[in-house]
Order: sequence, then structure tokens, then C-alpha cells
Amino acid sequence: MATVFLWRRESDLTYKMKNFAPLRLCAIILFFSSCSKEHEEKKSEPGKFFDLVAYFSKEADGLNAAKPEITKTIIKDGATETKTLSDSIDWKKELKIFAENSINKPSWKNNFSADTIKEAQKNTITYKTDDEKISVKEIKIFTDSLWHPTEICIKRDAKNFLYTSQQTLCYIPKRFYRLESEMHVRWTFNTKFSVEGKFISE
Repeated sequence: MATVFLWRRESDLTYKMKNFAPLRLCAIILFFSSCSKEHEEKKSEPGKFFDLVAYFSKEADGLNAAKPEITKTIIKDGATETKTLSDSIDWKKELKIFAENSINKPSWKNNFSADTIKEAQKNTITYKTDDEKISVKEIKIFTDSLWHPTEICIKRDAKNFLYTSQQTLCYIPKRFYRLESEMHVRWTFNTKFSVEGKFISE
């Protein structure tokens, strides 16, 4: 399971967050918990869901080659820090948290519904589950008429005896990406933060 720690490390984010000690506990907990429209709804077979791993691997390769400049903003409990970054970003690591939400697992083959809405100029694919044991609750993929993704949004909801955690991730190719997270740790603390990267147009 992806951890908040991946978004904190200098090597991953090229950005060091100071005085955010509670996030260390978050990282440990998360790591171990680990027009005319046509409407179609069906259960997908394993391997038939959208391949997040392959998609974000290809995106990372392209971004590592292009080395785009971005403005990254981290907000934690109201405190904001912003930096402009470019060559120092390793996009494989930067986008890893998106790829790790892949639902193409044989054991989940009957847990997700696949709902597709086709329109003249765009399509929307939605994968959902109500299984409490699966933290990835929804993946929504918006595409153009040729089925190229224009936006990917992911919702996570995990909880156990120690904590509850809600995360929303969104990625728009070559425009921006965002992680919003809220965590409540029993007897310890609550924290809310977001990480957002905006691509700077040339």
C-alpha cells in the first residue's frame, strides 16, 4: 500500500517537509495496513480493468524525458509550502502512489463493478466496490472519444482499530496531480494534508 512517506522524502518529492513529525506515524500505519448516452454495467474479469501500472509507467517515462517544470504545493493542517521543481523529480517515484492503486488482482475479480458511459466526445469508466476489506473504493477514468485518459480520480477509505484514513487522488496528464488525505489516529492525533503539482506551461 502506498504511504504518505513516499510524498515526504526529498528523493521522492525533491521537497523536504519540516516539523511534520506526526506523518512518520501515518507512514508506518499506512504501510502496514496496508448527447446520446450508452450505459453499460458489468463485472469485469481479472486483468480487464484499466491498467494503472502500465499507464503511469508510460507517463513517468515521458515526463522523465521531458523534464517539465512544476509548482508543488504541500498543505498540512493549514500550513502551506510551495516550490518550483524540474530536473530533480524522479517521476517513477512521484507517480508511484497512483500506480499502486491498481485493482487488477485475481482475488478482487468479483469485488468491483465496471460502469461505462459513452458520449459523443468523451467517455467515463467507473470501478467501484463496497468490500470493507479493500481500501480502494472507486476509480473513475475520463477519456476522450479515442479512449485516451484525460483525467483519473481515485478514492480510498481505510480503517481499523487504530485509525481511519480517507484519500483522494487525481491526475490530469501534463496539467496537474493532487493527493488529499485526512487521517484520524485513535488516542493520538488527527491530521489533514494535501500535495498538489501543477505543470507550468511553456
